[in-house]
Amino acid sequence: SGNFVSFACGTHARPHYNDLATLFFNTQDDAIRNLFSSRTKREYTVAALVCFVTAFYLLAVLTYGVTCPTGLFVPSILCGAGYGRLVGIFVADMHPGQHIDEGTYALLGAASFLGGSMRMTMCTCVMLLELTNNLALLPLIMLVLLVAK
Repeated sequence: SGNFVSFACGTHARPHYNDLATLFFNTQDDAIRNLFSSRTKREYTVAALVCFVTAFYLLAVLTYGVTCPTGLFVPSILCGAGYGRLVGIFVADMHPGQHIDEGTYALLGAASFLGGSMRMTMCTCVMLLELTNNLALLPLIMLVLLVAK
């Protein structure tokens, strides 16, 4: 669904990609698009997601306190999407016969992270619905935002 980076993968007949490099070296828009996508099932390893979420969260916390105008919204979406994707992988592993959409879990993780860290709950709900263009996710997003608050 997006750009996959082949960082330090060598040259092979079949194209390879590095999932951690895909998260770090892509634009934040592409990383969010890849995490939210339902067509990228099992494209990210658990180790890559744990490294990404941990590093991005620590860097985001570091920059939140700096007195320069840094972004708050997109890094929150990225941290939550990575965390949600990680939860989606664990749920899919616990229920192997079911079709579990890891991208939906990434969206709900982003909603929970935004809902817990910002004061604009209704605005967050509307923005995420506009982002996905899927009205069927409204009850889930509202429930996640309610629990996160």
